[in-house]
Amino acid sequence: ITEDFSLSPSQQGILGSIALWGNVILAIPIGWWTARFGPKIVVSVALFVSGGLLFLGGWSPIFSVLLVARLLFGITLFALAPPGALLVQQWFPQNRIVTVNSINSLFFGIMMGGGLFLTPFILELANGQWRITFYLFGALVLFLTVVWMLFARERRNSGRSEIQQEELPQSAGVLAGALKHPDMWVAGFGMVGAGLVWSAFMNFF
Repeated sequence: ITEDFSLSPSQQGILGSIALWGNVILAIPIGWWTARFGPKIVVSVALFVSGGLLFLGGWSPIFSVLLVARLLFGITLFALAPPGALLVQQWFPQNRIVTVNSINSLFFGIMMGGGLFLTPFILELANGQWRITFYLFGALVLFLTVVWMLFARERRNSGRSEIQQEELPQSAGVLAGALKHPDMWVAGFGMVGAGLVWSAFMNFF
């Protein structure tokens, strides 16, 4: 990519980090907005769009197109978090949510680590063509989108009435109430520290 677009080190850093910028600006609005819809449809749309954005990134004729594709790709990935939380609440009792989240973190680590490990081999099989590598990952995401749409299920009336489920994401006091909990701030700043370390490592990598 650097050779094709003659990127400077600054442009490389921007390209490597821009997928996270959209989350910084839109994390709370996305969470509030996507909570209005069923988790299955939100995940389906986010996966489908992210797959399309990978194809757009691979096609990019200029650096700015690749930059925008990567920014939007990051936003679609972060849009998966709110419906994921809702699905966990629908299917598991409260005393198992921590365990389920731990398993989710395990799979996320396998996905990220496996992706980083396999990318050089995929790139080599593609004769060094980074665009083909993008297309292959895009095809994989679209395949997973179809699998998700075929087999994903939502569980209605799981511990709350329909009225409560509809009112919860629309309540203006939900965010204000969450900000009052000190534990949330501790966890949030912990995630900031972990994110900074991860970003620094990835840019160096």
